[in-house]
Amino acid sequence: MNNRISNVLVGVLRSMLSTKSSEQDLSVAARKYISWTLKISVSLAAMLYIYLPLETHQSSLGSLSSAIFALPTLRLVGLLMAGLVCMIANWSIEMYKWDLLIGSKLDTFWRTAVKGVLTGTTFGVFTPNRSGEFIGRTLALGPDQRVTGIVLSVVNGLAQSMATLTFGIIGFIYLLETIAIGSLGTTGVIVLQLMLVTLWVLSIFIYFRMDVAISMVERIPFLRNYSKRINRAFGLPPRFLNKLYLLSLLRFSTFIAQYCIVFSLIFDSPNWLEVAGLSMVTLFSSTILSVIPIPDVFIKEAVALSYFGLFQFDLALVATGVLAVWLINIAIPAVIGAFILFSYRIFRTV
Repeated sequence: MNNRISNVLVGVLRSMLSTKSSEQDLSVAARKYISWTLKISVSLAAMLYIYLPLETHQSSLGSLSSAIFALPTLRLVGLLMAGLVCMIANWSIEMYKWDLLIGSKLDTFWRTAVKGVLTGTTFGVFTPNRSGEFIGRTLALGPDQRVTGIVLSVVNGLAQSMATLTFGIIGFIYLLETIAIGSLGTTGVIVLQLMLVTLWVLSIFIYFRMDVAISMVERIPFLRNYSKRINRAFGLPPRFLNKLYLLSLLRFSTFIAQYCIVFSLIFDSPNWLEVAGLSMVTLFSSTILSVIPIPDVFIKEAVALSYFGLFQFDLALVATGVLAVWLINIAIPAVIGAFILFSYRIFRTV
C-alpha cells in the first residue's frame, strides 16, 4: 500500500513540475479537484498511520500514563519540561536547516521552511523510509521552485543520513566493546571497529563530493531535462555542507536526549550510557529497515527490543518508551502538518 501511495504522490508532483503545460492542460475545476483530493487523501492516510500504532499500543499508553503519574511532582515537571525543550529544539534545528538550504538558492521566507518541514512529516509518516517528505516540503514552494526544492531536499536528507550514520557507528563501536569481546576477542573487536571508522571516513568523503552525485543523477533521462537546476541546487560550498552536517548532528543528539528523558520516566535509575548507545543503534538500524512498507514505529519497536533485550531491559517498558518518542517526534508534527497542508496552493492558479 505504501509503495502505491508513494508512486501516486510522485506522479502528481511530477505533473506539477512543468507548471505551464500542466496548468494549460487542466481546467480550473480539474485543478481544484486534484488539489483537494490530494490534501484530503494525504491527511487521511497520515491520520490512519498514526491511529494504527496507538490502537495496537493501548496497554503501552496505559503503562506510560501510570509511570508518569507515579513520579514525584517536581521530577515529573522537570522531565516534561526537558522533553518539551528537546522537541522544540529538534524541529527548530530542522526548520533552520531547511531555511538555510532553500534560502541559499531560492527567494523564500522563514514561514515557508516551517510549513514545508511540518507537511513533509505528514507525507513522510506513511511512505517507506519517509521518502514522501520531499513532496510535502516542495509543495510549500512556488511551482517554478519545486525542481530545485526536490534536489535541496535530497541534500538535506544526505546530511541527516550522515548524522545518523555517525551516531550509529559510535553506537555499534560501544556495542562491540560491551558485548562482543568475549566471543570475538579483543583483536576481532578492534578490526570491526576500524572497519566502521573507515566506512564513516568514506561516507564523509562522498558527502563532500556532491559533484559525483550530480554526474550520476544526470544519467537519468527524466532528470536530464532539469540538469541546469540540479547543478545549481547541488552547487553548495564545502563550508555550507559542513554547517549542514553539524546541525544534523546536533539534531540527532536531541533524539538521544529524548530517549534518555523518556526512559527516566519509565525506568528507575537506568544506565544512561546503555540507553544512549542502544538508542543510537536503534535509530540507525530502523532507518535502514524503514524501506519495509509498515509504520515506522513498528520497525523502531522491533529493532529496539532486539538491542535493549541484550542488556536485560524490561521489553514491555522499552516498547512504551519507543512509542512515546515516536509520538513526540513524528505523530504530533504530522498532525500539525496535515492541517497546514490545506493552506497550500498546489497549482499556480486554482
